[in-house]
Amino acid sequence: MKVSVEFVKFLTNKLNLSEVKYLPSIKGSVNKHLIAQSKEIGNNVFIKLYKSFKKYAREGYCYKLIKNSGMSVKNTMDVVTEGENFGIYWRAFIALELHNFYPIYSEDYVNAGMLLGEIHKNTINRCSPKIRQYQSIIDCLHLKIKLIHSENNDTDFPYMGLFRHFESISEKLRMQEKKIPKALLHGDFGWRNIAIDKSSSDLVIYDFEDSAFGPVSLDFAKLLDRELKLESNFNLFMSGYSNSLNHKIIVSREYWQAVSLWCALGILPYAKKTQDTEFKNHALQILDKLNNEI
Repeated sequence: MKVSVEFVKFLTNKLNLSEVKYLPSIKGSVNKHLIAQSKEIGNNVFIKLYKSFKKYAREGYCYKLIKNSGMSVKNTMDVVTEGENFGIYWRAFIALELHNFYPIYSEDYVNAGMLLGEIHKNTINRCSPKIRQYQSIIDCLHLKIKLIHSENNDTDFPYMGLFRHFESISEKLRMQEKKIPKALLHGDFGWRNIAIDKSSSDLVIYDFEDSAFGPVSLDFAKLLDRELKLESNFNLFMSGYSNSLNHKIIVSREYWQAVSLWCALGILPYAKKTQDTEFKNHALQILDKLNNEI
């Protein structure tokens, strides 16, 4: 994303900014971020610049939904203003002094689970046409396979056996999903999108660009692959999650495997687009592991 001098000057004048700095880009992110002091707002501001209107609109809707949902706003960043100028969509937040979140103690996993459970609990059945909707894990797998086939111009995908296995038990998986609430899904929930507010020690969640509405179990896709590989950590997280949600997610091992497959199938097109060989290999490792388990 190219950010013109004129655009930065515009923001500087609009928000009465000083000491404008670019923040280092996170690997894989197509957005840019600024931090500055704003005399207009009377605080430091964090300004997010979006490459995609869809992501800008999707995240904006999510912040409004959470603010009006009854969830404690201390767990998200406060939006102060936003707009589109010079072809760039942007949103300004009150900047918080944040520390990276990485669980060390059992209670850290529990607290992270409570945070996700709080989001889901307060947005159950609050669907909106403004964000995409997922009906079931099987439908999600169909969409990913269709995307992979269209990008490769063939149907000779070496892991089609995995997909066909889950397709053969699709009714069993759909029956399990009938007992799972549908709510706002963060879409990329994990430690990299959680931080600790230094002033309050509260957990803060951000980056709702990939949000959707669907069975809450789908928000575990990347957690199962990354942060909750160990069963003990998964159980701790789920204890906090279930207590916050007031609902236990009871599904089979096969269901969680289907969610992991969805995660891997989602990585492959992204890794191809960004030419991220390391990420592609990671997806292939997930697929090989599933092949060995099934």
